Amino acid sequence: MLSSDRHPKVWVFAFLFYGTLLSGMSLCKSLGVYEPELKDLARLMGGDKWMHFFFSAGLSVLTLKASHSCFANCSEVFRIFVIVFLLLVILSVEEFLQLFSNNRAVDIRDVFFGMSGVLSGTGLYTLTNIGNKRVRFSSGTDFD
Repeated sequence: MLSSDRHPKVWVFAFLFYGTLLSGMSLCKSLGVYEPELKDLARLMGGDKWMHFFFSAGLSVLTLKASHSCFANCSEVFRIFVIVFLLLVILSVEEFLQLFSNNRAVDIRDVFFGMSGVLSGTGLYTLTNIGNKRVRFSSGTDFD
């Protein structure tokens, strides 16, 4: 078990920091502030679509890690389903809200790349966390 898994507040802090960073970047783009820097970041990540993919994947992993305490009495599958559903809705709404900004344009491909990122991040989280629990229980050893 990672030391950060013993201290779930680390994941909550990381989620809040990352979410604030993403919200700030979106707001800056909508306001036309730091536009050259944001374009450089998108270019560095392989383009605007890949930036949506990677940021969404990171957001899904951090959200799933940070949500353990909120869903303490629920099954793991239910928690993952709810988080993924909420992230997909939020991504879609955020893209739709760009209709009301002069500096932004709605692109359905952004939504698809963002959704692909959420699903990829969820798959990565599932493989690294739920898979480890099964190995731990079936082998009878604890990898602490």
